[in-house]
Amino acid sequence: MNTHLYNEFSTDSLSTKEARLCYGQRHQIFVQAPKTVSKECEGYKDAKKPASLMTAWHNQWLYGTRPLAMVKRFAEYCKSDNHYKWTRTNTGMPLDQFKYVAEAIMSLDIENGTCDKVYDESKNIGHDFTLGDNNDGVTIIQIPEPDTNSPKKLKYAFITGSDLYGGITGKAWNAKDEEIAVPKGKYKISTAREYLYSYYHKDPLQDTSHTEEFKSSPAYKELRETGEAVADYLEANAELLTLEEVRALFPKMTIDLPM
Repeated sequence: MNTHLYNEFSTDSLSTKEARLCYGQRHQIFVQAPKTVSKECEGYKDAKKPASLMTAWHNQWLYGTRPLAMVKRFAEYCKSDNHYKWTRTNTGMPLDQFKYVAEAIMSLDIENGTCDKVYDESKNIGHDFTLGDNNDGVTIIQIPEPDTNSPKKLKYAFITGSDLYGGITGKAWNAKDEEIAVPKGKYKISTAREYLYSYYHKDPLQDTSHTEEFKSSPAYKELRETGEAVADYLEANAELLTLEEVRALFPKMTIDLPM
């Protein structure tokens, strides 16, 4: 977490500066497609419905407020007419096309002018969110069924180490880039606001993950306030997945998540 880069790239946008902090901050995203996604539509009439509608993605550089902004983009998509057009109930949508849409939403942040490279890991880790090479927890997103009569909200969860900082594979790093242990199996379902405060605490004195220089900089406060605005949006336009819902999305896992 090279916080000195904020000064070296002072002309960059705030989001781009934050992206520069997270080189190597690995994060996985799991996106559950709605049941209307199917290969049983025009051009795929002889194909069967996919065995799993859970897609899994690896982002090498996802950190801080940026996972929140990504979930917000998915929530905005679910409120748009495109959600009903592309995952239409009368014919269905091929899973590979859904992946294309999901990858675009994950990768492209038009508001902040950034574009990430994500890797499709659905076949390797789609059944177990602990299998990825992880530093900063995982994001789980459940896309609602398209229903113009009774629109439903996107559901999401951030899952992190029990201390809310560090990955889910047993490792994390402090402000001195020293490796610290996070007991494997100790995980927590977090809201967007909780996830945000694990990086940019309301009380910087309680933040042990960043340098004093960075915590006293305007960027630290601005990133927290930017994230709080996104958390406000998600509280109004999305719902947190429950423990039972997470278990249902990953039926092959036996892990027990504390609330």
